[in-house]
Amino acid sequence: WMTKESRLSEISDYVNYLDAVYNEVLDGLAVENLTVKVLGFSQGAAAVCRWLCMGRAKAGQIIVWAGAIPDDLDFNKLNMVLNGRPLNLVIGKNDEFIGEELLNAYLNFLKIKNVNYNLVCYNGGHEINAGVLINLAGQG
Repeated sequence: WMTKESRLSEISDYVNYLDAVYNEVLDGLAVENLTVKVLGFSQGAAAVCRWLCMGRAKAGQIIVWAGAIPDDLDFNKLNMVLNGRPLNLVIGKNDEFIGEELLNAYLNFLKIKNVNYNLVCYNGGHEINAGVLINLAGQG
């Protein structure tokens, strides 16, 4: 949980922590033969986007599920991280936190920021849908 008083320090802390976990998990593996897939759910979506833009990790697929890319992110850096691949934006059609008006405004925001995305909508709410996740995991 971040507080507004120490926000930048806390972001730096979790970016460094996620980099350390990433390095620990991949230590000794032939990373050139791996596709790292990263998923951020709900409030974790912002954390994942910040980590990939501010940290040292590389991801072959990014999934933002029931959350948003923070509007203060460096979108030029995000587009470099995406490297031409679409960001997978996953939303439940019955998500109580993301109505149609909010979703449309967000999609327009992403268009203005030139973010290439693949929108995946499913019948469900603010939850991970196993079938959608399995389908996305099989991509790329």
